[in-house]
Amino acid sequence: MYAIPLLGVICYTTYNHYLHGFEEQAGHWVMEPFFNDHTAYGAILSLFIPIFMGFSFTKTHSKLTRFLQALPVTAAVLPARPAFGSEVELVKDTPSARPQAVADTWGQFTGLGVTAWDGQTKLFYYDPAKTPDTLTEELSGLLGQPTHNGTCIAWAKFLAASFQVNGVNASDVELYKKIGVWQPTAAEFYVKKCNFFVSPFTGKLTPSPQPGVEGQNSSPTPSQKSFSTHRIVKVPSSCALNGSAIYLDPSYGITAPDLLNYTHQALDGWTDENGLWQRASDHPDEQMTEN
Repeated sequence: MYAIPLLGVICYTTYNHYLHGFEEQAGHWVMEPFFNDHTAYGAILSLFIPIFMGFSFTKTHSKLTRFLQALPVTAAVLPARPAFGSEVELVKDTPSARPQAVADTWGQFTGLGVTAWDGQTKLFYYDPAKTPDTLTEELSGLLGQPTHNGTCIAWAKFLAASFQVNGVNASDVELYKKIGVWQPTAAEFYVKKCNFFVSPFTGKLTPSPQPGVEGQNSSPTPSQKSFSTHRIVKVPSSCALNGSAIYLDPSYGITAPDLLNYTHQALDGWTDENGLWQRASDHPDEQMTEN
């Protein structure tokens, strides 16, 4: 009789863990409120799974009883399904297949309409319809929280993890606009589109954010447009279709062969070492720096 309620707990825990991307950290609490810790949950499984397996192979019981006893074992050892939705293009894991896997997987992000497994649940980058407290930097939060509203960090983790399914060791990298020579620091920068006008009071450039580059499911533009750092993904040359390393920004769907090209596509301006705004178009040779 214990098998039936335990099966329910196992199904609940497995599904809850699936919603959080089968991440290690989520595995500590997804069995709540039935167990207050993964250790207790694992101990119960280790105690009862051998018993269930024994009963399932004992011919003295009816087939129905043996089937019911085997259900907890089956549910407990179900393989973890990647929670990356249609964004994962599974291929045979060989070096020659990886560039195509990168291209096919990345193609799911460039349309700026990424969804979860069901093809309907939208995942957002700085959703303008949601409050800042709904944002998450964790992949598990982007996939599992009801708001599905992530920062660039969560989106970079998402894309990098999607590539890793196919053996592509892409890395999420932090970008910033370096200013200064002797003591370089990170500038504040504006993602397109941002107009700059000369203030009649100070005579200095003043930013005026405008709808511009869209984010994932965030139209006409994400709620946040100015940053001091930004996270994207760098694909190694061995896994790129053109044979050279490429930079991919899953938050905005931008593809760039190098950081200068990325800067031209993404930014409209930044502050200098004195905190004064500069138009990117006035400094065409300056680019973002990879940290």
